[in-house]
This record gives sequence, C-alpha cells and structure tokens, in this order.
Amino acid sequence: MNTKKKTLIVGAGWAGQTMAETLVNSGTHQVVGFVDDLKDTLDPVNVMNGVGEVHLPILDTSHKIVETAVNTEATDVVLAITHDRKGHVLEQVVKCYEEGLRVHQMPDMYSDIKKRIPIKHIDHSWIVPRLKPPAQDLNTFLVSVLDYTVSLLLIVCVFLPLFPFVAAAIKLTSPGPLYFLQKRVGRYGRRFTILKFRTMTNKARSEGASWTTEGDARITSIGSFLRKYRIDELPQLINVLKGEMALIGPRPEAVDLVALYRKEIPFYEYRYLVKPGITGWAQVEYKNTCSVEGALKKLQYDLYWIKKRSLWLSLKIIAKTIKVSLTGFGSV
Repeated sequence: MNTKKKTLIVGAGWAGQTMAETLVNSGTHQVVGFVDDLKDTLDPVNVMNGVGEVHLPILDTSHKIVETAVNTEATDVVLAITHDRKGHVLEQVVKCYEEGLRVHQMPDMYSDIKKRIPIKHIDHSWIVPRLKPPAQDLNTFLVSVLDYTVSLLLIVCVFLPLFPFVAAAIKLTSPGPLYFLQKRVGRYGRRFTILKFRTMTNKARSEGASWTTEGDARITSIGSFLRKYRIDELPQLINVLKGEMALIGPRPEAVDLVALYRKEIPFYEYRYLVKPGITGWAQVEYKNTCSVEGALKKLQYDLYWIKKRSLWLSLKIIAKTIKVSLTGFGSV
C-alpha cells in the first residue's frame, strides 16, 4: 500500500524543481507534477531520486490548481512561485482549503525536511515574522542553564585536565603566545575578543583575518591536531561564562569577514539576533568553509537554528558535536 502523500507543486522554476527533488528523495511524498503559467513552453522536469531520473509533467497553469489537484488525487499543494503571486493564485489557494487540501509554502516545507532555510526563495516578509530574538520563556531559560552547566563541567572535566599538556605542546613546537585572541562580531553586532588555543605560526597573527584552507601552511603541526578534534575551541568556554557567547549558536566571524558576508550574502545580519556559539547546527551539519558560497550554505543552517531553537535541538547538537569532535569531521 502506497502511503506517500500525493503532492502538486505550483511553479516549475528553481524553487519548484528544488522542492520536487527534495520531496522525491524524502520517501514521504509522491510528486504528481507541476502547474505553471509557462506550461506550453516548458519541458517535463527531470529530478534525480538516487536511483535514476524521475520525469514530472507540467500538468496545467496556475489558474487550475484545484482542478489539477483533484484530478491527480493530490492531498498536498506546495506554493513555489518566486515572483509576486497574482490574484487568481490566492483565489485558488482559498479553494484548495475549501476542498480540504493541505497548502504549504515552499520555504516552510523545505526547511522542515532539509533542516535548513532556502535563502534563494525567501524575502524579508517571510523571514521577519519567523526569526525573532529569543523570548524570555521557560525554553530560553533552560537553554541558558544548559549553556552554563555544560560549560562549567567541560572546564572542570576537560579544559583544566588537558591544559598543561596542550600548553606544553604549543609552546614547545612553535614560538609565540599560548592563546589566539581576535575581535569577533557577536549578538546585535557587538564586538568581543574570542579566546582560542593558538594553532598557527606567530607570523599568521600579523596577516589579518582570512579563510583557513585545506593544508594551510600557517597551521603548526600540533595546531593541525588541535583543530581536527576541536581542542583549540575549549578556551571559548570562558567566553560563554562571560556572556559573550553561548554553547550553541552561529559561529562568530572575524570583523573583516563579516563586512564581506554582509555585502555578499542576503539576510546575513539575522545571525546576530542570537549569541554566537562554540558549536551549532551549521557546524555539525556542514563542513568548514573557506568561501562566500560556503558561508551562504552555512547561513541556511544558522537561520534554521534561530527559527527552530529549542532545548531538544540543543541536546541533539551537543550529541552531534561529540561525534564530530571524535571523528574530526569538516576540520581544516
């Protein structure tokens, strides 16, 4: 028995095709096809499902959303129109509700499945109501308690026992200070000084902020080990106790890089509705990055965290962080 939800997608452009591929590979939805006003000029859409190509037809125009859904026995309709929606589309949406069809916005359904927000298909009118500063509620209180409790435990049980060995290894293998200090951008755009074990040559400190790449010659031999297992991040627990960072949140970036990202990446400023974190949803779901494109992809995960943050998601990130730290996933 096929229990997949039959789904009709409105719009066969980038957003619609992205949504179709996501649904086809989700295992929970069967895409019956598209409706699009360019029906007569568009070819069927081909998406990959892990085995081969799935051919999805353009069934009709957006004037016949309800009729097409009924004819295909669809139970769900996804609105994936990037351009301004015309009056008749809204009328069709109302009729969808009258017929008992479930109507979804593409960004909402996509983020629920992929656990990241499709920045290319949202605007401020969608994002503003969904991304708000943390409310002073029980969930926020519990997350704050988790931050301080776990940070204290890690300082006592991990940071302090490892400190003499890490300090000796850094000082004996390369000249320079024990710690790396750098101005980073925190909540509401406020600057603070981040604290990390130094993993690069002392010369790298004078070269300013830049991306760290695979096989970066500036990284010392012991620094490579510390970065792989995230040991260099342990001093940031002090930043958490000082209230400058949280245990979980978007990674704080250097001032120069933030200026670049704000210029090149839409919605980047929304990262600063919350405190930056030692670890976060982007860190455990996506590899480290050294490009604007990579930063944009990580922002999709950061915005998902801001939208969905909860105690349960925090615990999930902590569990994944332990796995990442033990395996060295995504380190450079």
